[in-house]
Amino acid sequence: MFTTKTLEDLFHIGRDSIRYYEQIGVLTPKIDQKNGYHYYDDLDIDILSRIVKFRDLDFSLKEIHQLRNSQNIIEYLQQIQAKSLAYQRKAQHYQVIADYLDKTATDIINSIQQKKIFIKDDFFIKLAYQNWEEVFNHQASYDNYRDIKHRSQFAMADFIIFLKPTDDFGHFFIDNAGTAFSKEELLLNKISSKGFKHFNYPQVYRSYINQPITMHRIINLQKELQEIYNDGFKIVDNPYLRQIVVLEKQIRILQINIPITPQKDPDASE
Repeated sequence: MFTTKTLEDLFHIGRDSIRYYEQIGVLTPKIDQKNGYHYYDDLDIDILSRIVKFRDLDFSLKEIHQLRNSQNIIEYLQQIQAKSLAYQRKAQHYQVIADYLDKTATDIINSIQQKKIFIKDDFFIKLAYQNWEEVFNHQASYDNYRDIKHRSQFAMADFIIFLKPTDDFGHFFIDNAGTAFSKEELLLNKISSKGFKHFNYPQVYRSYINQPITMHRIINLQKELQEIYNDGFKIVDNPYLRQIVVLEKQIRILQINIPITPQKDPDASE
């Protein structure tokens, strides 16, 4: 026979947990009426070892109870498979989160180093703001927040601002803005793409810019446009900004994204 102290030492669990398992009828010790000691047999050890095992595998007590009461091996198998599938879905969820955080970390490093890169960009966006006043002058109805059905969907939502030229010299104003997701993030969060606009750019020129919390009405991209032309590319669509970091009451760090394509060499043979 084994004492409560022995069970504590064997399974590294507390006395309160052991007593709880007794209260719900999982363990059935023999109790010495003289001294109140609880004594457990080999069956109790076996039961507790399986409880501890499955608790460490993240099974709830209810799930463990269902396993222990399986009518046959097929029913037991189905419960194991269902738990495995749940873990696989969780793993996929956490991998997407890890990828998103890695992407954010890379953006922060690139912004610190003032890197300029050429990259593909693909996203779905639901527009919610139509001008600078709505975005930065407290005139918005926050429709993009209203459309997010579950709080977890906020985690991987990007804020994207589209720009429109004011002149031919690289000055742009805020045209509209909204909440954006990648295709993988829409699928993971079970968000319908209905009402979203899809943008798929094979190549964008990407750099970074710091702006005050209330952004300037006019964004100067003269330097970026000149670099694009110098590198032999031309612009195929209006630039857009993707918010990376907001330092409270200080600045916004934003990606500059300019869709581009290589310029045709007039001297190249047809």
